[in-house]
Amino acid sequence: MQRTLTALADQTKYRVLVTTTVTSMEKIDAPNNAIIVEQIPHSEILSLGVDVVVTHAGHGTVSIALRYGVPLVCLPFGADQPVIAQHVEQIGAGIALNGDEATSEQIRDAVERCIRDSSFKAQAKKMSSTIVHVLTKGFCIE
Repeated sequence: MQRTLTALADQTKYRVLVTTTVTSMEKIDAPNNAIIVEQIPHSEILSLGVDVVVTHAGHGTVSIALRYGVPLVCLPFGADQPVIAQHVEQIGAGIALNGDEATSEQIRDAVERCIRDSSFKAQAKKMSSTIVHVLTKGFCIE
C-alpha cells in the first residue's frame, strides 16, 4: 500500500482513496492527495466515477470494480489473488504486477497506462455489461 501511495504522491492529477484496517492506518505515511478510511462501501465510491482501482486482486474488489466498469491495477500477494490478477489482465480489463516486487514507478506507470489507454476501460465496461446481465437475468449463457 505504501508503494502505491508513494507512486501517486503529490500528483495533483490524482486523488487517492485508501481503505484499510485501523491498525494499518497508523502505519501509513499518506501524501496530501490521499484520504485513508477504515471502510467505505465500494459501490458508493465506484458509482461516482473512478478512473482506476489499485487492488491486491481479491475477488470482492475485482468483482465490484468490473461491475462498475473500472479498470484495475492488480498487486496480488497470495491465495487466489495471482490467478484473479492474471484473469483481469487476460480479459484486457487491467494490468497485473508482482505484488511483492512491483516498484512505485511500475505502479505509477500501470495506473497511468490504465487511464491513458481506453481499451482497458472498454474491456472493463464490457465485463460490466456481462455482470449486470447475469445479475438481472440469472444466467451467463443464453
